[in-house]
Parts: sequence; structure tokens; C-alpha cells
Amino acid sequence: MIDTSGDTAVNLITEIIHQTINLGHHFVHNSTFYGKEVQESTIVIDLQLGIWKAALRNLKDEPIIQPIRDEVLTSFARGSEELYSLMQKFVARKCEYKAERKRILELYSADDSIAKLDELQIPAILPAKERESNWRAWIKLKEEAGYLVLKESKRKQMVTEIVFWGNQLNLFSHWLTSE
Repeated sequence: MIDTSGDTAVNLITEIIHQTINLGHHFVHNSTFYGKEVQESTIVIDLQLGIWKAALRNLKDEPIIQPIRDEVLTSFARGSEELYSLMQKFVARKCEYKAERKRILELYSADDSIAKLDELQIPAILPAKERESNWRAWIKLKEEAGYLVLKESKRKQMVTEIVFWGNQLNLFSHWLTSE
């Protein structure tokens, strides 16, 4: 059984996804702070927000998270961190107003949650065979994301990567509901 109180992995992952959603909302609802070349991406990010919110709802649903396997939780944690990192970079690189960029990145920081999640050392609780399999799958996902990004134009690369990791979060979320 997974403990859902305090700084458990599930609560920390929930916080990371919540802050990712906040960064996405900022971009969608304040697109004038961003360069014209990325303003066309508001629809894409807005659609991704729905996926991220659904994943967040699943993580808050007690009957869904109770039977979660450690390897699924590990994948969910890594995917959530990756997606947050990309949204953070997106805002840092594309928000044209320095004061607003600084304010938003501080306000919606998940750095503390990520550090606490790293301290829990989720992969350490997996048996060696499962840990190796999990790492191979993770490397394959990273390579797949890299390949998709290379195919896109320079200005759309980051959004493509955000969409890829948002879709992975959606898959991880479906794993939760199929347990």
C-alpha cells in the first residue's frame, strides 16, 4: 500500500505536475509575454494541459494509486520531472519580460519537490532486474524524444518535446488506471 500523506513519492509527483500545469497556464493565458514565433503554440500547450490535468486527477484518486507498482511510479516520477524541466526551460527561454519570467519561475518552482523525490530514491526499491529493465525503457523513451525533436524546425523543437513528454505522462496515467 502506498502512503498518501506527507512527502511521499505520489504527493511529490503530484506537486511537480501541478507546477507544470501552472507554467503551462501562464503561457496559454499570457502569451503576449512570449515571442510571436511561439504564440502559435498556445493551442498545442492548451491541449496538453488537459492531459496533464487528467494525470493529476488519477494521482489524487485513492483507489487508482493504492495498487500502483514501484516501476510504474518510477516511470511516472521521471516523466513528470522531464516534462516540468521542459516547461521550465520553455518559460525561461521564451518569456520576453525578464521580471515576469523570474517571478513565474520562482512562483511555480518544483525544485524542492524534485529534490525531495530524488532523496526518496525510488529506483533503489526496485529489484536489480526490474531496475535494469526500467532504465532501458527510459533510455529508449529519451532517444525517441530526441529523434522527434530533430525532425522539427528549430522554433518548434521544444514544443514538440513538451508534447512528447505530455503524451508519455498520459501513458503513465493510463498504466495507473489499468493496474
